[in-house]
Amino acid sequence: MTESEHGGDRNSVPARYTAAQRANEALQLRLMRVSYRDIAKRVGYANPGSAYRAVERALKALPKESAKALREQELEALDVAQRSIMRMVLTGHLGAIDRMLRLMDARARLAGLYAVPVDTGVDEFKAVLKAWASTLANDVDADEERLARTSGQITEERNNRD
Repeated sequence: MTESEHGGDRNSVPARYTAAQRANEALQLRLMRVSYRDIAKRVGYANPGSAYRAVERALKALPKESAKALREQELEALDVAQRSIMRMVLTGHLGAIDRMLRLMDARARLAGLYAVPVDTGVDEFKAVLKAWASTLANDVDADEERLARTSGQITEERNNRD
């Protein structure tokens, strides 16, 4: 294979970056609203999908505070986009309605509205376990009482025989 089949020579701009540097550069470009296709060309990714995955990796590596600030910035951008097409949506323009639905979907994904809530069932399990333990303790107490009565009756019968 030639050098060009491997993505260029070792002195090209993309080759000089580490993977993390490239991902951070891709994230910075995306924050400036550069398309994934252009990010791929500028930073040296094979295709827009690779640029998208790099941006996602860089986002996951951000501290929670930075990710929250970025999420808020993205939500504000969605607000601007929605406001800009609202008049057309209200007049029934189908293209604008479709775009609004896409924006709403992006907002829901960004806000985590589609995330499946994790119900571990721990609280319910604790309640069931506590009720079971209480029932078990009552059963043990009742068995001990029966055993004491039975033991007392046996002792009394033996004493009467003797």
